[in-house]
Amino acid sequence: MMSLKKKIFVGVGAVLLVIIGYISYILLTTRSLSPAEEVTYQEQGLRINYGRPSKKGRLIFGTMAEGALLPFGKYWRLGANEATRLTLETDMDFGGQLLSKGSYSLYAFPEADYWVIGINTEADRWGASPPDFSKDLGRIKVQVIEKSQPMEQFTINIEESGSEVFVVMQWDVTQIRVPIKAVGQ
Repeated sequence: MMSLKKKIFVGVGAVLLVIIGYISYILLTTRSLSPAEEVTYQEQGLRINYGRPSKKGRLIFGTMAEGALLPFGKYWRLGANEATRLTLETDMDFGGQLLSKGSYSLYAFPEADYWVIGINTEADRWGASPPDFSKDLGRIKVQVIEKSQPMEQFTINIEESGSEVFVVMQWDVTQIRVPIKAVGQ
């Protein structure tokens, strides 16, 4: 017969195994539903790492009353899983915010007509909960562009338009364009 101590030890061990298994399952299925993506723009030494969630028939941007996945005025990590990370190999003007070479996390407060993009020094963190806002370097306001063709997965791209370069973010029919420029150009 097992002693009481052994029974407790075995019971606690079994509970820990179940918890570890559940967390592993959630992490693995979340990553496959929102795959990791990396966007690079070598000409200006920029890299963005983010997770790509899918629309899956849901209302993405809207009011809480409408049941939107991302209600207007509420924090969003700009993707899924870990916080969206911006890494710069040179000093850069990011939408009017001067940033030094280094890594940052990006987040948003989407609104109907514009998004507020926050830039935070906590680059490596899980993104579901808001960052420590006291570590923000700044926030920029970017106008929303309505698109006729919906984008199923949240997507970040780099686009050149004449002599200008933009970080373009789109999900569903909502797009924003953040102008970027290496400092000194």
